[in-house]
Amino acid sequence: MDNSTKILIGSVVTALFSFGAHFIGSTGSSFVNTLEETAKYEISNAGIEGVKVQFNREPTITRDVTLSGDISEDKRNKALSIVEGISGVGSVRWLDEASKADDDNADSGGAGNAKDANNDSTSSENAEPADRAVVAKCQSDINNITEGKNINFRSGSFYVPPSSYGLLDEIVAAIQPCVGVKLEVQGHTDLMGSPTLNQTLSEGRAESVRDELIKRGLDANRVRAKGYGSTKPIENARTSSANAKNRRTIFIIS
Repeated sequence: MDNSTKILIGSVVTALFSFGAHFIGSTGSSFVNTLEETAKYEISNAGIEGVKVQFNREPTITRDVTLSGDISEDKRNKALSIVEGISGVGSVRWLDEASKADDDNADSGGAGNAKDANNDSTSSENAEPADRAVVAKCQSDINNITEGKNINFRSGSFYVPPSSYGLLDEIVAAIQPCVGVKLEVQGHTDLMGSPTLNQTLSEGRAESVRDELIKRGLDANRVRAKGYGSTKPIENARTSSANAKNRRTIFIIS
């Protein structure tokens, strides 16, 4: 097989993994499995051998990943950089095998890096508020998913149309692995009409979106709805262009 063929095959595989990581179905397990396979492929494709890739799945599935293996420091750093650059991945850390063995055999008073890594998903889940890095990563993923898209409500209605279901599925799939985070669904209207009616409309639409997210498996305790009416316009105007920008649903991670 010549070099051009190898490059072509590698590009196709990378594209497929990337597609899966962004558009995998609604289960967190499938999403994380795809991320893990992507990380393994990208590390191997960079010519780095002997790296173990393990996404945290106990006691809950997360997008946090632990790398390990007996390789040189420069290769470790390169592997870490590769995985950190994969869209959808949460935190990335290196677990030294020698340190892990020492910790496994140590008395209960010795808490090393390996022990921290093994308990990482637990501590993240119990942390309040969520880790800032996790929040930032999850918000970035949501922003990428919703960029250029919006919930297409009927005029004056709270009804969420089927045309927006795919977007909601993607949002839930992205949030599920984000340990400890919460979501605020914000409803905003344009400047047309009564401020009182706009407030009611924005609250009803935010609640409708929240209900749809819960139907798709998002824990009700992790999501709240809030309407802002016409109080926070992107453009302080009543033109068709401004109205289209001001009518929006925003998803804020915390």
